[in-house]
Amino acid sequence: MKKLPEADALGDKYTVRSLRFAVAAIVAMAKLGDASLAPIVFHLATLADPKDADAGADLRVFAATALSYVTAPGVAGAVKETLSDRNSEVIEAGLRSALYLGRIQEGDAIMEVIRRGGKVAEIATWYLEAWSGEHPTGTDKRVTKTELDKWWSGVGAKFSPGVCYRSGKPIDLKSLVAKVADDPLHLRDELRIHTGAACFHERLRGNPVSKPERAEVTAWWKAHSSDFPPGKLFRWGRTFEPSAVD
Repeated sequence: MKKLPEADALGDKYTVRSLRFAVAAIVAMAKLGDASLAPIVFHLATLADPKDADAGADLRVFAATALSYVTAPGVAGAVKETLSDRNSEVIEAGLRSALYLGRIQEGDAIMEVIRRGGKVAEIATWYLEAWSGEHPTGTDKRVTKTELDKWWSGVGAKFSPGVCYRSGKPIDLKSLVAKVADDPLHLRDELRIHTGAACFHERLRGNPVSKPERAEVTAWWKAHSSDFPPGKLFRWGRTFEPSAVD
């Protein structure tokens, strides 16, 4: 395999365009169940220039987003590394991928982003609430490190290794399907990645959920609910053990 370029070579627009195409092809393979080229995405998602936080950031954002599409050993480590990136947009993409994994390891990594503070801490708090089911302060105010640590010391025991969580419980797609009409912007995309189902149309993202679409979603879930046992890792309609990304 041809050696991938280093960070200082990513300024060439043709190189970036080719690498984005490669990531898109790897995602398409992952949808079909082939994650053999996933390490390329790991490399590109974490290929940062230590001297310039913005160099190659667009490509890292693209690859960090793709981490939520693939299931292979190494995904979790790459996601964690994106959360230490010096570019805030890369961190935001990594937070999304961390939520879609949803294990206690990702919960810990999201909290580390909050503890570091800065402009992404508030966004990370939204992801923590989506994962844990509650805001650490019980309100919408910015959470301090002390408040976060106190909250986690009280609730952390209910989260177990080897389980994927959403809203503070082992992930149950039934609850997400039930909420899709209330939060279509976020949940259509998440459910499309978990299930691969055509009823969660990407092109409808952000639009109100129509009655025909609700009926289509309800019918699909009735036919496929048994394919998604709570607490597992789901990608494109396939079920994995949560450890599959370690």
